Amino acid sequence: MKTPLWCAILLQLIAIVPAAANPAQEREVTAAINAFRQAMLTHDVALLDKLMHPDLTYCHSSGSTQDKATAIAKMGQSVYFEYTDTTIRIHGDVALVKNVTDMRAAAAKDTPNRLNVLYVWVKGAAGWQMIARHPIRLPVPGAPTGSAPKR
Repeated sequence: MKTPLWCAILLQLIAIVPAAANPAQEREVTAAINAFRQAMLTHDVALLDKLMHPDLTYCHSSGSTQDKATAIAKMGQSVYFEYTDTTIRIHGDVALVKNVTDMRAAAAKDTPNRLNVLYVWVKGAAGWQMIARHPIRLPVPGAPTGSAPKR
């Protein structure tokens, strides 16, 4: 018996649609990303160590990439750190968190540093931990298109 092509395609599409979000897991991931924000604001190295997976790939908008030890060692304290437009997609023990992150150091506290960031979190024995971060610098609001702060 032949299956119509449209039926086969529909079945394949249904198979890749993620399951409905689990509100409890979404709250756990939200708590983890907010704890990361707090650790950045207070430069809490112990909390950063807890929230970052041992196999972390921490990318910067400049193109540099760091492992966990280097990221923690070079992490400066942020004086402003906010998330907007956050979406969370959970696939089993993996959470994709996409948002606009505005993080500023003391030397540039009045200059927006807006990043379109994809954070990847995994859930294991230590709870939800960031395993990857990949930002793309966004233009400064009100600035001409194509301009971004120089770093």
